[in-house]
Amino acid sequence: MLALLKTVLTVFVFLVQFSSGAVIKRNGSPPYYPWWPWHSWPPPAHHTYGVPTSTRASILSPLSTATRFSPFPTTTSSHDDDSFTSFFPVETEVASACPSSADGIAVTSSTAPTVTISPTRATSTKVPSTIQTTTVKPQSTQPTTLSPATTTSKAPSSSSASGDFWKPTAGVTWQIQIFGTVDTSIAADVYDVDLFDTPASTIATLHAAGRKVICYFSAGSYEDWRSDQSSFQASDKGSAMQGWQGEWWLNTNSANVRSIMAKRIEMAVSKGCDAVDPDNVDGYANANGIDIQEADAVDYLNFLASNAHSRGIAIGLKNAGGLINSVLPVMQFAVNEQCEQFNECSVSKPFIDAGKPVFHIEYPDGAPNISPEAKIASCSVPAASGFSTVLKTNDLSAWVDPC
Repeated sequence: MLALLKTVLTVFVFLVQFSSGAVIKRNGSPPYYPWWPWHSWPPPAHHTYGVPTSTRASILSPLSTATRFSPFPTTTSSHDDDSFTSFFPVETEVASACPSSADGIAVTSSTAPTVTISPTRATSTKVPSTIQTTTVKPQSTQPTTLSPATTTSKAPSSSSASGDFWKPTAGVTWQIQIFGTVDTSIAADVYDVDLFDTPASTIATLHAAGRKVICYFSAGSYEDWRSDQSSFQASDKGSAMQGWQGEWWLNTNSANVRSIMAKRIEMAVSKGCDAVDPDNVDGYANANGIDIQEADAVDYLNFLASNAHSRGIAIGLKNAGGLINSVLPVMQFAVNEQCEQFNECSVSKPFIDAGKPVFHIEYPDGAPNISPEAKIASCSVPAASGFSTVLKTNDLSAWVDPC
């Protein structure tokens, strides 16, 4: 009887020792599981034991179902937890999911969440979230913040050009440079520069020298290289612009397009521009692919003028001679290209008659090497009397020859 009792006790002690050593935590290594080969570490994505808590949320995120079979204990664990109590398979629900960036939610908590594994069976494939997160508003990719009431699809006409903004007079001298680092040494009363590419510091330098600054942007075309190009929707674009790679006509009736242009005007204000030069507003006279008509173009220009004037800056009409009589009251100047070449300078005379400048560009053959005869032909145009005319190269770089 005594021998039998000793045998039972020996077996009992052996079983206790064996059970206490069933799972061995390796020094500096993840736990050892006989069914989990070392070469496969780290474990598959739906397993989180032994994974640093800072990465658990990302590992758990794309769970296809809430129900998993897991060899893990039914208590919360971490990589440094030695109290692994069981590894028999139990049916568990991983009650955790990471919010998606597509939802516009950012997880900003610096402390990693605790993942709890529960033995409860899920009743739905949707995974409830138990991760502690800090919800923030999605960050805008736009360069500036709009004031209220600037994104309507239609805008009333600007009341008049009588607000507190710059009103240039006919005959002022000017320089236009759209490409390259702006040369601020040119003797001109007014500079026309690219809105996106010209830093505020350059505009400040020009102001310090007594110059006024007009900021150019395309208001009627989508340009695929601009920093805000991703803000446009596919439905905003019409036909590709012939001869201009990477540009498409815009649906200027679109509320989204108008919102973007209002932001561009706000950018001009933030950089210190005195006026804006919105280009490509003559889509109505081209194969635009979105049925933009002349009345739409007039309404759009009134919208742009209202936004510019309400922010304290001037605005000009770029080309689009057919709209002059409709929008002259809300425009402070005109920018015209090649009216001498196409024999249409008289169309812009109403600006001169109203005491407003016509900033006129000609691109003579051979520029910058222009013969005296060619310069006389470009500058001595009776219909352009009173215009502020400059001769430029086609790339609108710094070189200029004023008439």
